[in-house]
Amino acid sequence: FNAATDRHLVCAALKRNKISDYFAEIFTCTSVGHGKDEPDIYEAALRFLATQKAETFIFEDALYAARTARTAGFPVVGVFDPGEKKSDELRAISDFYLDTFMGAKEVLE
Repeated sequence: FNAATDRHLVCAALKRNKISDYFAEIFTCTSVGHGKDEPDIYEAALRFLATQKAETFIFEDALYAARTARTAGFPVVGVFDPGEKKSDELRAISDFYLDTFMGAKEVLE
């Protein structure tokens, strides 16, 4: 899991939604030392997972972050967020696009 949000808030949200056990590690911009305008957070997760970049999907709801992941060579799954004013552009640069996370399983199968 990677987030621009502080770690304690991410942990609280995952626990509240009863999904924290699904994540082996949490990467935040603070812990990595760079924002999502740089690929460091995605590269850190890639090293942890020890997977191939082409098989490591980045789920993003922010256009600027999706662009960073795309430029770094990751496949991108755009996720609708009503706060993202440029959702059409996010959809256009994404390999897959989800209106909700409910479709995430199908993307990964």
